[in-house]
Amino acid sequence: MLLEDIDNLTALKYLNKDKKKVLTDYSSKTVIKKYYQSMKQRVKNGKSYKKKGIKIEISFEEFEIFWRENLDQILKIQNAGYVVSVDRINSFDHYRKNNIRFLPLHLNRALGKLELCQDEMKRLFKVLEDLKEWV
Repeated sequence: MLLEDIDNLTALKYLNKDKKKVLTDYSSKTVIKKYYQSMKQRVKNGKSYKKKGIKIEISFEEFEIFWRENLDQILKIQNAGYVVSVDRINSFDHYRKNNIRFLPLHLNRALGKLELCQDEMKRLFKVLEDLKEWV
């Protein structure tokens, strides 16, 4: 990275430092629909979702009720400065009321990375077990 690139990044950061963050109105039906549509898109287009055969087994109406029941938790996540995400508790199970929760997006992503690491470790242990028979 060149020095002028660092200067540009510093300048951009400085220009944005006083920018007011627009808060999402998580009680808005439009926002709830956006999250529901996002789940549908992930299931339709996401490789890992297709591989696992993940489906949405919660209607929009049920999702909206669940969302509103958990609005206090959603607002706590927002007030802590994080973006809200919908997480499947068991990532091999479908989107259904008893398998979803609301988490900060960065935590949801970290859990996904952890799951990938666990899967890789299982594969490596299997290879090691197979190698024992060769030695």
